[in-house]
Formats: sequence, structure tokens, C-alpha cells
Amino acid sequence: MNILLVEDTAINVDVITYQLSKLGHTQVRVATDGSSALEISLNEIFSVIIMDIELPDMSGIDVVRAIRGAYPDNPNRETPVIGMTAYLPDDVRKKCFDVGMNAFLPKPVRKEAIDQVLSDVFSGCVAPSESPVAASHVELLARQQAIEVMGGDEKIYMTLWNIFVAEAPGRLERLEKAISRREYVEARRYAHQFKGLCKTMGCYSSSTLCLAMLQAIKDEDENMLSKTYKLFKSKLNQGINIEQVVKK
Repeated sequence: MNILLVEDTAINVDVITYQLSKLGHTQVRVATDGSSALEISLNEIFSVIIMDIELPDMSGIDVVRAIRGAYPDNPNRETPVIGMTAYLPDDVRKKCFDVGMNAFLPKPVRKEAIDQVLSDVFSGCVAPSESPVAASHVELLARQQAIEVMGGDEKIYMTLWNIFVAEAPGRLERLEKAISRREYVEARRYAHQFKGLCKTMGCYSSSTLCLAMLQAIKDEDENMLSKTYKLFKSKLNQGINIEQVVKK
């Protein structure tokens, strides 16, 4: 079993990995913050993710929401997620289930509790989330939905799409310069424009990443902003390439 453990406290990491090893689970990858967890989840396939709900850069709820919905090519979109927290009021529990968590471990974590919840998850005693976020497929390019929003007129869509594609390199360049120069007012404006444009044209995953960029800009989190921008640029270019293939 390959496990992704997302926990920011070194002592807790040591304790939980030790407990997992005593249960025979030695393949454990550790992420100490949400952005690292997202990056790792995009590049490795895991049997289960054990996620601390309180992380230094973003909440575990936001991380799971991104894994389930923001990245359509994330290989862990359907991977079971077990949340960890010392305190779980009903409203937080609901939010956790809504974004696609499957079960919970109370802190401090005990070996017996880990064994039981893993058994429950993989035996089906804990039902997989059926939330809209977990079940929905946020496409790189939802072309038909965008056309339907425009009244079903494909010609109008294609006219606007060609303008969008022609303007995209310049918009990307301006956004990238603003980010590199830490001109957050300008970066916010360009990211906000992209968010609306991408949604209009059906690039829903790109639009979602714009929201993450806007949050990073608000927090002045340079590391998260840089990572999110790179992902946004990649997804946007993939969406554009998909449309070029469709046109051919």
C-alpha cells in the first residue's frame, strides 16, 4: 500500500509513520503542507491519502477539493482520503464530506484507530463520497457547455475563441511579468480577467486555478503563486491545443 501522509508537525509525522510501519505499511510519502501535497498527488498514484485538516498554507479541505476537482488529470481524484483532526465539529465534518473525504482519524492518532479506519475504507464500510466536487469532471476544455451558454451558436463561440487564443500569449506575458515583479495589484487584475475569460470559453480547470492564484496573491504567497501560475499556464495551453485538434 502506497500512502501519502500530509502532516506539518515533525513529531506527528514520526509517530504516524512508525504506527503505519508496525501495521506493515512502509511505503509512506510525506508532505508537510498543502501545496506540496498537491504537487506530489499530481505525479504519484497512492492507495490512500491521510490528510491533516489544519495545514500551514491551506486547509486540508481545500487540498482535497483541489485533488478531487481542480485537476482533471490528477491520478488521485478517486483515491480514498482520511482526514485527521483533534476537533471535528459537525459543520467542519460536513465540509470534509462535501469535498470528498471518506473517513476521519482523531488526534492523537492511535495505531488501532489507523488499522480500523483503513480496514473500513477498503472493505467498503465507509462509503465513498458522492459529493458534486468528487464526482464532477472539471474538463480542460468543456467546449459544448460553453457553446450552450452562448445560445448554442458555434459560430459566435469560434469567433470569440479565436480572439481569446490570439490574445492569450500577451495576457500570459503581462500576468507573468506582474508576478515576477511582485506587482500584486496588476497581477490580481490580470488573473481576475483570465478567470472570467476561461470560464466563458469553457476552460474550467484553468478558471479554477485562477481562483487559487487570486488567493495566493491576496496572501502574497510567492511560492504558491509561482506553482499555481505554472499549472495554470500548462492547463490553458492544453485546452487551447485540444481545440486546435477539434478544429482539424
